[in-house]
Amino acid sequence: MRRTALAAVILSMTMLCGCMEKNISAVNFDKFSKTMLEEGYCAEDSISTSDTEDGTCYGVLTDNGWVAVFYECADEEIAEIEFYNECDAAGIEYVKTLGKNGLSAEENTDEGYVLYIKVGKTCLMMMGPEENSSEMKKFAKKLGYFEN
Repeated sequence: MRRTALAAVILSMTMLCGCMEKNISAVNFDKFSKTMLEEGYCAEDSISTSDTEDGTCYGVLTDNGWVAVFYECADEEIAEIEFYNECDAAGIEYVKTLGKNGLSAEENTDEGYVLYIKVGKTCLMMMGPEENSSEMKKFAKKLGYFEN
């Protein structure tokens, strides 16, 4: 009887924890740039754009000295490849799941602090001095990409 009750509790907790994770909505360039401008990280003419066959890349050197690069890739597979390529280039080995549908990686490297996030067919890559890490996390949170 006790085993059955214990099994029911474990099953209920597992189901509850699984339901608590949520899907993260991917943002687009408009949301990225609007948030960047509204939060005062840069001037409107600071956002550069480049198109490739795999998608569009938007880059910003913020007024506080960190870089944000936002990729809108052609599809999710390309976004995942870009994400892991950037992680490999930075020497990041540990990637964690973000919600039900995202990936994130962060680490202090020889080049500074990096925070990489992939949701859907988008990637947000941020890098800069370690003292700006909380600012980068705050920006990612404003986009709905980060919880901490």
